[in-house]
Amino acid sequence: MHLKRLTLIFFLLFTLGGLAACTSGFLTEPTPIPPPPNADTGEAGEVNDVAATPLPTLPPEEETAVQPTPTLVPTETPTTLAQPTAVTNPPVQVLNSQPLPASSRDLLFIADGSFKQWNHATGQIETLVAGTNTANPNPEIPGDLVPGSITAYTMNADGKRAVVARVLSRANAPEVQNAQTEYSYELLFVDLISREVWTLVPQVDNLFGFDLSPNAQQLAFIGSGLDGIPDATSHDLPANNLYIIETGGGNPANLRQVHSCETYCRSPQWHIENNLLAFGDDEALWLYNIAADEPEMLLTNNPFSVEMANVGEVSVYWPVAWARNGRTLMLQHGRWEGSSSAVLDLPTGTLAELPNTFIYAEIFPAQVSWMPDDRLLVWHTESNETSFVPFVELWRFDLGSGTLVLDESARLSQEMMGVLGGIGLENGRFAFALDVPPAENINVTENQSGTYQLTSLAEAPTRVNSLPPGDGTYRQATVLWSADGSGALLTQSDQPNQPKLFYAPTDGAFLYEVTAVFGQNPHSFTWQPEIFVP
Repeated sequence: MHLKRLTLIFFLLFTLGGLAACTSGFLTEPTPIPPPPNADTGEAGEVNDVAATPLPTLPPEEETAVQPTPTLVPTETPTTLAQPTAVTNPPVQVLNSQPLPASSRDLLFIADGSFKQWNHATGQIETLVAGTNTANPNPEIPGDLVPGSITAYTMNADGKRAVVARVLSRANAPEVQNAQTEYSYELLFVDLISREVWTLVPQVDNLFGFDLSPNAQQLAFIGSGLDGIPDATSHDLPANNLYIIETGGGNPANLRQVHSCETYCRSPQWHIENNLLAFGDDEALWLYNIAADEPEMLLTNNPFSVEMANVGEVSVYWPVAWARNGRTLMLQHGRWEGSSSAVLDLPTGTLAELPNTFIYAEIFPAQVSWMPDDRLLVWHTESNETSFVPFVELWRFDLGSGTLVLDESARLSQEMMGVLGGIGLENGRFAFALDVPPAENINVTENQSGTYQLTSLAEAPTRVNSLPPGDGTYRQATVLWSADGSGALLTQSDQPNQPKLFYAPTDGAFLYEVTAVFGQNPHSFTWQPEIFVP
């Protein structure tokens, strides 16, 4: 009963002059932990018991009714309904020249066919390794690689060393009809402190990926050969091999072929102790010990083949990242259409699918990363044609049961929004962005979009800056936070090969557009960790 009606009734019937008001609370039911479904159906939460593989070095919503005096009951997996704080959007300041705005970390990237760095101390863009030719003459064709251009790089754990790939030449097999263009590369070792550069691998054909060990002493790379192109004998690119070389701090040694891959090798990932390398191919998920002669099989893959009666049987695993405990490996599980995240415990061979991580063609794909305590941080958006609901979750791999257990979860907004760019920060907090989905029938307050930080999953997030204004295309491509949470680089892909770039510091005073300063075709952005030089 409303206050005015109560007051009127009491005045007429009892001639009283006051009214006491009372309040009531709202209690939200927790998100239940889904039971592990049947592994054969491909449902979220599946858990498979896989035979243990001997290792070379590792030891074996809906709201409840309003209650006048609610009593909070503790649960194992509370779901917090957090409401972001809406604030006024800061002005966009367009920078057409250097220096760049203040930041606390250096940013590595590729632009103008060169390997570059945004130096936070000087506010300048510096070229670390220059391309030997001019920038890509066809900026509208991202795949048109020009000999002499830097195309990719990998950085070690402390951010002091990197390896970059530079195109040497390109060719088509002359006797193969409709042959694809092949590329030959050189791999260069870069000291990011002294800026010295050495040639590590003078030539690798059809480079398919590479990874530098955490201590920068070993490089794993994938290619079809080392003796020059073309290698193809059909219209498909040739199968490739996995190679490892000791970097020697710029004095390479012991280059060897580790594995001849079934079609293509995928995603080499070094162990935190620098002695093990996980990788995948069409045949299996593999683990290689640098002291061994050949890799060991961890899981069998089942790739697509024309003889396959049911494409639902496609199942291919490849590694993504090691947990800090050194025993658990995050995987990506590819299917006929789409993929999801999974976790493999190496000593026991237990494989568990991670719920709420399937991605196919989502506007806001799920993002997964390891926490320092070996829990899995999952950001995902539940969506359909009329609804977008952003969530963050923390999952724990329970060694006793061999299952993934939901420890905490929170809904990030009551508005129709999607989450992207979520990470765990160095200080234990969380950072992410919320964006409005591109749907005509969804009405969201515009200033709910922005970058956010979150102290814990039990508290409401704080909006720290805005997202770039929309221009008729899908707004946000990537949100890349520095690990200390001081700011985020935002990319807005309104052109095929020339994104708009913004920097959003957490002080929220300005949103800076920095597109003009970064050069042509900027991509492959990575924040360096804080550098400590003895």
